[in-house]
Amino acid sequence: MLEGSFDTDPFRLLKVSDFLPVGEVPTRIVYAVNEKKKISQFQAQGPYQILEVIEPGSLFVGSVILEQPLDGNRTIKVPLTLATLFKSALAFYKKEKTIEDGFLGDIGISKISLDLSAAPCFLRLGRHSGAECVTIEGHRHIKIRQGRGNPPQYLDHATTFWLAAEAPRPQPTERQLLKPFGWTLLAEVTDDLANQFQAQEEAWRQGRREAPPAPVITPPPEEETPTPAPGAPAPATEVWEQATLTWNPGRQEITAAWQNRKAFGRGKDLVPESLQPRLIGRRKSVTARLTVEPVGNIFKIIKIEPAT
Repeated sequence: MLEGSFDTDPFRLLKVSDFLPVGEVPTRIVYAVNEKKKISQFQAQGPYQILEVIEPGSLFVGSVILEQPLDGNRTIKVPLTLATLFKSALAFYKKEKTIEDGFLGDIGISKISLDLSAAPCFLRLGRHSGAECVTIEGHRHIKIRQGRGNPPQYLDHATTFWLAAEAPRPQPTERQLLKPFGWTLLAEVTDDLANQFQAQEEAWRQGRREAPPAPVITPPPEEETPTPAPGAPAPATEVWEQATLTWNPGRQEITAAWQNRKAFGRGKDLVPESLQPRLIGRRKSVTARLTVEPVGNIFKIIKIEPAT
């Protein structure tokens, strides 16, 4: 085990930059569902979450630098090298992935395949990576809830994991489509790859510059809205009772989920004042009654009301 104070800690010499995307990085909206690692008659606790995730195959580039101490190695007993760092990371995450793959197979879910011929190391990133992948073996103290009214249990392992799903409550026939979060490959960027990534980034930026600007559609004032001709069919709308709303502050967008369907709306003005403190102020999901209108293959939120 590495020992010492901050002055003698070899990890103080390790500098990891932000990793920036190369070219277009596609994303999509999924549900994060909690599943037990072993088949049980009881469901895993916790509501599903709605997340925007990065699609597989996306590229990010950054730097991992290991500086040298000013006094040589006199203050650091066990100095790091990049080779031992990557070797240790691979050993740790490979063990955790093997364990996870076993649990996934036990409950009928396919594992994630990683091509180590393309990269010598892999890591796991993100909040939904599992408690084992973000804690130190031998020092884990993971809280396991035992249900309402019962005291929690503390173990050296988690009993559930989060998986990406296309529906908030996957049916048994859809379980094989669930996917774990966070696995990523890590490799050194050679000169050839650096040139390839630069060309890819430039092509993407050029494509953005050449793309025509998206049209800005400004709805006419309400009083100028033309009256429908007699006998013309009114736009089809639906009412969704007990829909779950989430707020994206960056996009100023509302996402609603109801019975395996989604709807979208823009602007906080759509949200009733009674729901704004929780949904917008605290960014917590809320339940509401929606009026939605189909637009192509998606639904547009027309009106939001507090749930009855």
